[in-house]
Amino acid sequence: MTGKPTNRQGSLGVSVDPSAKPTPGGTASPGKTAPGNTAPGNTALARRAALLAPLALAGCSMFDNWFGEKKTLLPGKRESVFVDRRGLVVDDGAPKVVLPPAVRNAAWPQPGGNPAHLMGHLAANDHLTEAWKVEIGAGGGLRKIIMAQPVVLSGTVFTMDSDAEVSAFSLADGKRLWRVDTKPKDNDDSTNVGGGLGADGTTLYAANGLFQLVALDVATGKEKWRHDLGVPLRSAPTIADGRVFVTTINDRLFAFTAADGRQLWTHQAATPATAMLGQPAAAYY
Repeated sequence: MTGKPTNRQGSLGVSVDPSAKPTPGGTASPGKTAPGNTAPGNTALARRAALLAPLALAGCSMFDNWFGEKKTLLPGKRESVFVDRRGLVVDDGAPKVVLPPAVRNAAWPQPGGNPAHLMGHLAANDHLTEAWKVEIGAGGGLRKIIMAQPVVLSGTVFTMDSDAEVSAFSLADGKRLWRVDTKPKDNDDSTNVGGGLGADGTTLYAANGLFQLVALDVATGKEKWRHDLGVPLRSAPTIADGRVFVTTINDRLFAFTAADGRQLWTHQAATPATAMLGQPAAAYY
């Protein structure tokens, strides 16, 4: 300690000693800056401030032009970029549309309702209300997305969660009837992404993102047969004419016999650059 007043930090980051005095020639003692004199760092800062000041003024004017209430209109004809907003209008001479009688369906066994994804004119109540609500299992978050749609057959609702666990619930009251884990035995940690469910007759078919196509008894959940395809399945199964169709992440279509799971054939489609987490079930006409 020298006993002199402690230096203070100036507003521009320059150390100033109030006791320092100018030396002859207008320079300060080494290590000190005399009041009224400009250090090299201050000179550079002052130059920068002088250069930026016009830009700041111009910037204020520029922003005023952008966001001001009054703007100078450019010359030329104005053309609307919006479509006609008249709404839906029936064209003159359009044929009359006649719907068939509405049909109340008792089942929804496959995504899309049936193998062709054509359910016709379906009936529904004027006001839809919640009948019941239950937890179907694990799900939620970026890597726990539930892709499988629920399907309904013979008074039972079937679901599959992000852990590839399939559950059956009573359509009447939501009571759980059974639950089956369709993951392979050597894979307990991976998340199920993609795949889905489809039912026909007495069998529920579950395709998951962990390479498995599993056939289950709709009444008990007992496994009938299983196939490991070696790649994640991305679509729900389509069941038609005694066959089961599924697609995989590499866009390969597989066909199996519904009764015993025997593979019939495969077809490799063109593979896009980007794979999809979920794909629609194949439509069968």
